[in-house]
Amino acid sequence: TLNEDEKSDDKSSNKVIEILSFNDFHGNVLESGKNIGAAKLTGIIKEYQKKDEASDTYGVATVSGGDIYQGTAISNILEGAPVSEMLKEIGIVASAIGNHEYDWGSDKIKPWADEVGFKFVAANLIDEATGEAPEYAEPYVMTTVDGIDIAFIGIATPETLTSTKAENVVGLKFLDIVETIDKYSEIVRAEGADIVVALTHSPAEENSDGTITGEAAEIAENAADVDAVIAAHNHKFVDGFVTNNITGKQVPVVQAGYNGRGLSSVKFTLDDDKNIVDIEAKTRELYNEENLPVDANIETIINEYNEKLSPILAEKIVDLDFDLAHDRNEGITPLGVTIAEAIREAGGTQVAIVNGGGVRAPLSKGEITLGDMYTILPFDNNVVTMKVTGAKLKELIQHGIAPEGFGWGQYSGLTVWYDSATKEITSMRLSDGTKVEDNEYYTLTSIDFLMTGGDSYNFDGYIDDVIIGEMRDVVINNWKENGIKELNYNLLIDGEDTAVIPEAMAGIIDTSIVTLING
Repeated sequence: TLNEDEKSDDKSSNKVIEILSFNDFHGNVLESGKNIGAAKLTGIIKEYQKKDEASDTYGVATVSGGDIYQGTAISNILEGAPVSEMLKEIGIVASAIGNHEYDWGSDKIKPWADEVGFKFVAANLIDEATGEAPEYAEPYVMTTVDGIDIAFIGIATPETLTSTKAENVVGLKFLDIVETIDKYSEIVRAEGADIVVALTHSPAEENSDGTITGEAAEIAENAADVDAVIAAHNHKFVDGFVTNNITGKQVPVVQAGYNGRGLSSVKFTLDDDKNIVDIEAKTRELYNEENLPVDANIETIINEYNEKLSPILAEKIVDLDFDLAHDRNEGITPLGVTIAEAIREAGGTQVAIVNGGGVRAPLSKGEITLGDMYTILPFDNNVVTMKVTGAKLKELIQHGIAPEGFGWGQYSGLTVWYDSATKEITSMRLSDGTKVEDNEYYTLTSIDFLMTGGDSYNFDGYIDDVIIGEMRDVVINNWKENGIKELNYNLLIDGEDTAVIPEAMAGIIDTSIVTLING
C-alpha cells in the first residue's frame, strides 16, 4: 500500500527514476553498533523496490561505490560469500572497483560479479600489457528502468596503486579521469542513454559551508556530460550539488558514509521526451533512524553463516583492562601505538611503524576475541624486520605526520619532537633515550604493504629484510603471551627536545623516566 507521497508520483505523466547507492560496505553484514547490517540495508532497499513495482511512473536502480567485500571476520574468512547473498537479494546493477577489491587478488573480482549477476565498472583502468581494460572490468553498464536508459560509467581512483598490496595491482594503469568520462559519455549517449552517472570510487567531502570538494567533485565540475556523480573511498556522508564549469548546470554528488551506515539517493524527474526536468540528491544516515525494516531472508542467511563461524570468532585472545582509542585521522593513537609495539616486540627491533588506515576500529576494555582481531586488523599484511638509516627512519616517520589522503602513521620505540606549524621533525630519540643519528643503522619492524609503496611510503635503501609472519597472527601471539600493557602514547611532542641524557645512562634509562624528563 502506497502512502500519499508515494501515490503523488502517479499523478503526473513525468517519470521519476531513483538511483540508490551505498559504498565502502567492507563486509559488514552483521548488525553491530552503528553498522545496521545486511538484513536491514536489504530491507530498506526493498521498500524502494516495492514502490517501483506498484507504480507505472517510478523506477529504482541500486549500485555500489566499491570496497564491498573486505573488512570483517565473517566476510574475510568466507571470502565475501555473505555479502554476495545480500547483493543478489537487492539486485545490484553495477559497482565501481574499490582499492580493497584487490586485497585478496584481482582473480576474485570477476567471480564475485558473475555469481551475483552484476558488473564491476572502471573505464579509466587499463592493463599495460594489453592496452585494454582488465577482463574483470567493464568501462560502463547500461540498464533500463521503466523505459529510461541509464548509463553507469565506472571510475577507479588512482589511489588504488598505493592503498592496496602492490603485488595485486602490478601492471595497472589509470587514465585521466575527466578525459575518460568525456569519451564514454559520448559513447553511451550515442547508444541512447537518457541519464549518465559517473559511478566512482573517488572521494568527496562536504564542507561546513555546503561546498563539496575532492576527486568526485572535480568530475562534477569538469566532465562535459554527466548527470550525477556517486563518490566513495573516504567514508564521508555527502549530498549536494557542484556547478559544472562547462555547462553551468548543477551536478549532484552523493556518498553514503561506510559500513552500510548510509544510503544515497539521486532522484531524476523526466518529462515525456525523457528530458531531465528536476534532480534531488539526498543521503540518509541510516544509523540515526529508528524502526528500520528487516529482510527476513537475508537475516536467516546471515544468521546461519554467523552460527557456523561463532565458535571460531568467539575464541578468547586476551583480556583488556582499559579502552584503546583509535581514529586514523586524529594523530598517534593508543591502539596504533599498542599494535606497533606488539610487532616491534615480535620482531625484536628498536622501532616499529604501521599505517593508521590499516587499524580499522578502536578497542573497548573487556574480553578481546578473534572476531575483534579481524575487526581491527582485517588486512592480510606480512610483518617484516629490516635495518634502515636514521635519515630514512626520520623520513618514514615524517611521511606519516598529518598526511593528506591517508591515516596518520603509528609507531613505537621512538619519541619524536616536531614543529606543529611546519610539521617538520626536529629530533628523535629511541626509548632508551639515545638520539637517532642520520648515518647510523637502526632495526625496524613494519609491514609489506608500506614497504611496497602503500600510502605512498618510500622504504628504498632498507637492508636485511626478513618476513616474520602475518600481521594479525603476530599481534595475536604477542598479546596471548604478554597481555596488553598500558603504554606511553605521548610519542609525538610539539616543541624542542630538551632532554639531557648522559651517554653513560643511554643503555639503562627507562622509557617512563624519559617521558618525565621530556615534560
